Amino acid sequence: MIRYVTEFIGTFFLVLTVGLVVLLEPALGAVAIGSVGTPGTWRAFYMFQYVERDAVVGAYNTDDWWFHSRYRGHRAGVAVTLFPQVYVQGAFLVQRRLDLKTWLNRITVDLVKMF
Repeated sequence: MIRYVTEFIGTFFLVLTVGLVVLLEPALGAVAIGSVGTPGTWRAFYMFQYVERDAVVGAYNTDDWWFHSRYRGHRAGVAVTLFPQVYVQGAFLVQRRLDLKTWLNRITVDLVKMF
């Protein structure tokens, strides 16, 4: 049985980093709807990141993004709880370095045990 949505989470960060010559502006945004942890619950999410070269936020980026600085990207996915505190999550990511025209596409599937 799939349960109805119980949470809505939204975050957005805009950090101004002043370098020696250039003002670098990373932007990170995320929105999630739903929750996980109880069997039958689900969560859908969307994330956007824009990180300039040598931006401070690049040092704290997650492994879900292929590049860690000088890129922009989108990530969307859905998670479904299978067992108590265990869920599977699928995501699609498109990402491009700011100095290239080619986009990188990735599909990930994660099996997560919550603690």
